[in-house]
Amino acid sequence: MVNLITELSKYAMILFLALYTLVGFQLVQKPEDEKKASLWQQNILFFFLHFMGNLILYLNTKNEKIVYFYGAQMILFLIFLILHHLIYPKSDRLLSHNLILLLSIGLLMLSRLSFDKAA
Repeated sequence: MVNLITELSKYAMILFLALYTLVGFQLVQKPEDEKKASLWQQNILFFFLHFMGNLILYLNTKNEKIVYFYGAQMILFLIFLILHHLIYPKSDRLLSHNLILLLSIGLLMLSRLSFDKAA
């Protein structure tokens, strides 16, 4: 069953990452007042991708430290998004979303290779 979920999640993650990219390209063309809905869509896609990657990692390794590390990452990413918006209200939020996405992918890859080095 874990193998089936892992295989299906590969395709789902590719699909959600493609949707994330498509929403990002559409954000560039939209006026400022219409960007909020697309930014929320990107947030939802990002957090779902992050959850799915950590879930697959946990199912394959059965290491409980991954669950705690995922919780710490979620708190860190939420704090970053909130504080970044409060401290820099006129900054480009698309850039900060892409920064967090790439950081989460890097942390997933490090966790997969060696959890002790990622934490």
